[in-house]
Amino acid sequence: GAGEPHIGDVPAAMGELQIGESVLNWIIGASGCPKSKTTFVSGFQSDLIKRNYPDIEVLENKYWSSTASGFSLSLSELNSQEALLVTYSDILFRDGLVERLSNVDADVVVAYDSLWQTRFSGSKTRELSHREKVKTYGDKIVSVGRNISADWATGEFIGLVWFSPLAVALLK
Repeated sequence: GAGEPHIGDVPAAMGELQIGESVLNWIIGASGCPKSKTTFVSGFQSDLIKRNYPDIEVLENKYWSSTASGFSLSLSELNSQEALLVTYSDILFRDGLVERLSNVDADVVVAYDSLWQTRFSGSKTRELSHREKVKTYGDKIVSVGRNISADWATGEFIGLVWFSPLAVALLK
């Protein structure tokens, strides 16, 4: 979970969807990951997440505003015997996507939205420039970040990455 939400005063993961469940419940369900193997790294209102999700491990990144998601990942105890799914807590993705990612023959698989610019049709360059974008060459991702020009981007990073056990061992 990131720092303060863009809207409201509760973490984005606690936001309620139209189907009556929280974003975090939906992410856990769609990921297929049992709560006992779920770790949530929070940058905002960690106690609220802990109270509402006693079955998951909640860690706090007190330095979120200056360290962001990479440091948050480093706070987790990684098990190099298992694959790892990392997701932002304010995104929704389709059922089955995690299984599709895990079936790709690669050690790191990054999910991105190739139709992202249609969601921002008519938007100003500034609105597109701050998005986390992906640039590919063939079927390989060559760059991920905000510094990629929208004109050169293949898609928008959705905040979902699958790591094989080998990749997890390298992260450690």
